[in-house]
Amino acid sequence: MRPRPHRALWLAVLLAAGCAAPFAGQAVDAHAHYDPTGRLRPRSGESPGDLAREMAAARVDRVVLLAVSPAGADAAAVRQVNDQLAAYTRLHPGRVLAVAALPTPDGEASLRELERVAGLGFAGVKLSPERLDLGAPDVRALVARASALHLVVYVEGWWPDAAYEVGKLALALPQARLVLTHLGGVRFTDVLVFRVLDLHPFTPRNVWFDLSGVAVLYADSPFAAQLRWVCRQVGMDRVLFGSDWPLTPLTEAASSVQRLGFTPAEQTQVFRENADALFRW
Repeated sequence: MRPRPHRALWLAVLLAAGCAAPFAGQAVDAHAHYDPTGRLRPRSGESPGDLAREMAAARVDRVVLLAVSPAGADAAAVRQVNDQLAAYTRLHPGRVLAVAALPTPDGEASLRELERVAGLGFAGVKLSPERLDLGAPDVRALVARASALHLVVYVEGWWPDAAYEVGKLALALPQARLVLTHLGGVRFTDVLVFRVLDLHPFTPRNVWFDLSGVAVLYADSPFAAQLRWVCRQVGMDRVLFGSDWPLTPLTEAASSVQRLGFTPAEQTQVFRENADALFRW
């Protein structure tokens, strides 16, 4: 019988071949969805009640849930979804952080809802350049108020120029904590603007990037090495694991990040440490 290589030697062989050992700890999923109305369900069939099972299978012990409101929802409907998410969060103490939807484009209604969800213990709010001008004075006032209430602001990253708009927002409001979702989407190289900003000592490092959607899209593609390189350029301390659940199963999302070829130390940052630091969990 052929002798088995020592575990440490086998690990060294894997690392030399560019295959990092998978993260073995408990992860934080920084981008999943609470979707009680079923907008995302037709594709996956998943419902909020399935999340605990998925978390256990993927070794995820904490999750950040972004509220998904009905299409064209008015302020009352958005409040209802946020209230449902708040109730779900209370059922899972210490394991779920809530990120609220906001009514748009009514700035006053959004500000009132922002204040209300902060009182309910939400961790953040979500904005989308699809429906908002991130440079508008009322939007900047909204983000400034969110920062004063210690809320993290998620910004949808799939839309063109999202990285540049978030960059301008970050410069205007250095006290804000911003998450550009999906690492900027299919134009993920746009986030290199933050590497350029890092060259200037007066610019804040107040933007994080989650890998939801984009890791699954590129993990087994010719662009995987480029995506890994971009993450390292903007700083591995700012990259977050996100599943985009229920659009992607948690196990599939975690596996895709592992297949991108990050080192064990980088995986620990992405899967755990960065989210803990961002949300001060």
